Amino acid sequence: MRLVALPFLLALAACSSEATDPGSGSVDASTDSTATSDSAAATDAVDATLDTATPDAVADEGVDTALDTALDVLEAGSGTLPPCSTCAKSSDCGANMVCVDLGFGAPGRFCAYDQAKVGDCTTVRPYRKAESLPLAGGGSAVVCVPSIATCQSVGMFKQKCTTGKNCGPGGDCWAKSSASFVCTLECKDDLDCPVGSTCEVLGTTTTVKRCLW
Repeated sequence: MRLVALPFLLALAACSSEATDPGSGSVDASTDSTATSDSAAATDAVDATLDTATPDAVADEGVDTALDTALDVLEAGSGTLPPCSTCAKSSDCGANMVCVDLGFGAPGRFCAYDQAKVGDCTTVRPYRKAESLPLAGGGSAVVCVPSIATCQSVGMFKQKCTTGKNCGPGGDCWAKSSASFVCTLECKDDLDCPVGSTCEVLGTTTTVKRCLW
C-alpha cells in the first residue's frame, strides 16, 4: 500500500512545480510582448520630437542659404561685368564692385563700385554719388552711383537711338549729326560724364548740359 502511494505523490509534486515555475514558456511570452510594445512606443515618441524640432529640409536649406551668401561676399568683385551691368550676385561683377538691388531709378540689380574698396566716390566718374543700397545676397553696402543719370542711361551712352526712351531714365537722344542720333547724359560738370567725355551745352535752344565726346 505504501509502495503504490509514493510514486503517485512524486508525480503530483512534479506537476505542481512545473505549473508555478517562473521560467515557464507562457510567462516569458507575455513579458517579452509587453517589453517590445513599450520600446516601440518610446522610439516613435523620440522620432516624432526630433522631426518636429529640426526638420531636415528646413535645416539644410538654412545652412545652404547662409553658405551661398557668405561665399558671394568672399567672391565679390571676382567676375567680369563692368559697372552698371545687370547682375544676379556680387561675384558676377568686376573688381571692387558688388551687386546691388533696386538700383538707380528703376527696379533691377546692377554692378556698382563698393565705396569701402575704392575710397571716395566723388573721384569715380560718372559714379560720384555715394548711396547705401541693398546687396543682392542680403545686407547693404555704400556704393558709388551716377549722380544725375541712371545705370540704364549710362549703359546706353553713345548707343544709337531714335527717341529719348531708347536711352533710359536720365538719358537723351541727341542728334550728333544729321544722320546720326545717339544717347547722351544730362550733367552738371565733367565728373558727371564717363571718362573721355565733357559736360557741355548742346545746341542753342536750351541751357541744359549734356555729356559730349
